[in-house]
Amino acid sequence: MNQLNMSTVIKVQHISRYPNLLISIFGLVTNFFHFFIVLKTMKTNPIFKFLMVICVFDCIFIITTATLELVDIINYIDHKLCIGFKNYADVYWNIIERYVNRCVMATGSWITIIMGFLQIVAIKNHQKPIWNQKRSTRISLVTIVVFFVFFLIEATFQLILFFQIPFQSCLHDQNSRLARLEIMDWITVGVIVTERLEDMIYGIKIVPIIVLFIWLRVIRKKAVEFGKLENFKIINSLLWASLFYDYSYLVMLVPVAIFSGLTGTVGFSKEDELLTSQLAIIMETFIVSIRPLLIMSKSTDYQAALNSFFSLSFGPVGFQMVLIMSCFVFQVAPVRNKAIMTSGTPRA
Repeated sequence: MNQLNMSTVIKVQHISRYPNLLISIFGLVTNFFHFFIVLKTMKTNPIFKFLMVICVFDCIFIITTATLELVDIINYIDHKLCIGFKNYADVYWNIIERYVNRCVMATGSWITIIMGFLQIVAIKNHQKPIWNQKRSTRISLVTIVVFFVFFLIEATFQLILFFQIPFQSCLHDQNSRLARLEIMDWITVGVIVTERLEDMIYGIKIVPIIVLFIWLRVIRKKAVEFGKLENFKIINSLLWASLFYDYSYLVMLVPVAIFSGLTGTVGFSKEDELLTSQLAIIMETFIVSIRPLLIMSKSTDYQAALNSFFSLSFGPVGFQMVLIMSCFVFQVAPVRNKAIMTSGTPRA
């Protein structure tokens, strides 16, 4: 990579941090209110126990993302041509941020998938109370522990490997890492195995998600008949959010490829790949930030709790303004529930 291309890479990465930081701040606001609404609602609706776990993990993701972007923006002032790690503190922070975010997003996605299959069981056995607080808590805890332990092990192996490679400030040297991985020992085996397992965790998710989309569509009439349509809609919207998050790079690949073709560029350049990657990161943050709004647009229980929260905090006028803004963004149909019509609002 020549100096011109390196300069382009650094500038694109730096510029993309500003919209990502702004979206993260927006996400902090939506998830702040979301946390208290879900906390209030989960006492009466067990499905919100799962939503609370997703909410907490979304908050962790957004906080770490916002902090990383802010630190990198500040560091850019003194390290304008730095493309690698600046020092060991930078190494620690980036690896922690990377694996914390991977852990919380993987956990949230698989909890959503579990919610989907529980919903199918609840519809097929509508006379039995499938959704309950005890089961929701147990499943959530098991899922959290499994993914936390796995990603902790993977991060540990990656750190051990990194410290066996000569460190040079602001130098992104993949060759040294590849050379170290050619030495077959327990560290190399640990790194390779955990990386392959992580690929499997992400790769196989598409199968249950597609199965759930089809299966939930097939039993939709039964969901309406047994009064379980609301949970059905919540889970469906969360599955779509998870799908777009996991395949954000492919989604962003399309507009970048079209733009590249319109400008007469032959092939897909390294700069196009970089732009696609940065846009995918922004899209991921955006999806996490709007998840509360998606839930709100589908759940009358959530809307009622939100109505009560804003009416008590800001009065009816403030709540109506939030509702109008939310409906404008998501084009949500007017709420027909009487209790909600009297006061009014949307999120991810």
